[in-house]
Amino acid sequence: MLKKITILYSSQIYRAIIPLIFVPYTIGILGAENYGLVSFFTMLIGLIGILDAGIGSAFIKIVSTNRFNQYSFQKVISLFLKVFFIFLIIACIIIVSFYFSSDYIVIGWLKTSINYPEAIYCIKLIGIILSIMYLKSFVSSFINGMERQDILALWGIIYTTLFYCGSYLAIKNVSNDLYTFFKIILFVSILDFSIISFIWILLVFFNIKLTKKKINETTQFDKIADEFSLLKIAKFSLQLSGLSIIWIIATQIDKVVLSKYLILEEYANYQIAAQLATTISIFTVPLTQFLLPRLSVLYKDKNEKEFLRIYNISLFVFVALLSPIIPYFFLFGDDIISLWIRSDLLGANINGYAKWLIAAALIAGIMNFVFIILYAQGKLKNHFYAYIIYSSLTIPLSVLIAKYYGAVISAKFVFIHSLLFMIFWGGYCVHKLMNKFINFFALIFGGVFILSTSIFYIFSNTKYITSVPILDLFIPPLINFFITLLIYFLVKRYIHLFFSKITLN
Repeated sequence: MLKKITILYSSQIYRAIIPLIFVPYTIGILGAENYGLVSFFTMLIGLIGILDAGIGSAFIKIVSTNRFNQYSFQKVISLFLKVFFIFLIIACIIIVSFYFSSDYIVIGWLKTSINYPEAIYCIKLIGIILSIMYLKSFVSSFINGMERQDILALWGIIYTTLFYCGSYLAIKNVSNDLYTFFKIILFVSILDFSIISFIWILLVFFNIKLTKKKINETTQFDKIADEFSLLKIAKFSLQLSGLSIIWIIATQIDKVVLSKYLILEEYANYQIAAQLATTISIFTVPLTQFLLPRLSVLYKDKNEKEFLRIYNISLFVFVALLSPIIPYFFLFGDDIISLWIRSDLLGANINGYAKWLIAAALIAGIMNFVFIILYAQGKLKNHFYAYIIYSSLTIPLSVLIAKYYGAVISAKFVFIHSLLFMIFWGGYCVHKLMNKFINFFALIFGGVFILSTSIFYIFSNTKYITSVPILDLFIPPLINFFITLLIYFLVKRYIHLFFSKITLN
């Protein structure tokens, strides 16, 4: 467990840091407006997940709970290949759609002065790249269900290096234009899909070979097959699909609308802020990849003690490490982004969006733990309906706010509605699912947040700590971390006592 989590986190940290390193260099070569088209492409990567419709996440659960029996596993493979064919058809539709709508996107949607033939060509390439990424994400869901996230993580390090380092070296040494940039991205995407598909073939082959050795009673097959074909699996997938679609729309709608009403250069600033907010995924993605299949199996096996132990420790570490990021960006965000982007004006501009989006991303990360426990217990139905009601209000309001009030108000609105949803719906869910959990969460989150805010406020009123600006920005969070760690060791007995009192309802 520790080895796998270490690999997942190392990969996620690397894959979050590398893009941030290359942002200022890529902007420096391509220019702010050309980078705006890259930002538009980044937004579309997040949006393309809507076409997955939650099917990939459903397969994680199906694969993880059926991979230990040869007969049921072969049924899963058969179903997977049928669904993959549907995904292949959709991927072709994506390519055709971008090909024929490229003129409208360049002229009717984006506010840009990029050379017309270059912009048209790049939009068509974007369609091909997105279709390949779409297929790759579906195949990856099967590998996640096999609980081989470590393999994906290790390959992800190589892929990220090729994606960002390769594109940067190409525009630096070959040609500093968008043609070259997107051609390299297309090549890397094809290679990525090929490697992921090869990993899938190997895992399927070795799992079938392994399960053949474990067959003792063939009389169990009919029972497993009947269980696998129950209508509840289809209903679960449908709930998850709807939830996934609505979630993607709700989280991407501000970026989609702003891409039309902001000039491309300003839109790039908003997307950079959004990219900073996605660094929260350093923690959420590996945890989700690990917890979804593991907790599903533990709940199925009725191992409540281990279920709660893993869940509570994961949430505790997440909250303790990440809660300080909100006050940090509100007090030091302008300086840290200016140092990174090498422009005081851009730093203040980007952090005007980033501090709100980062706070919203942390809240979404906490809400992800609510989703995880509902997913593991197969209780997504009410969550699905709640998210429909929530999104039916926030999506149209997000469109109107982005259109009439601009990017800063949009970022603030994302934070406000995320916070309200966590308080009311998230609080209700954990109250119903786990006894005494809210007390535990309020103690940890409130204590860490108040402590870190106090420490950062004191340092923010101290002009210089050292003569090195980067040290002045990194010393406060380091001190905050060590003080938090010290307090934990002083009171860990009471924290574990809180753990022991939490039970599933």
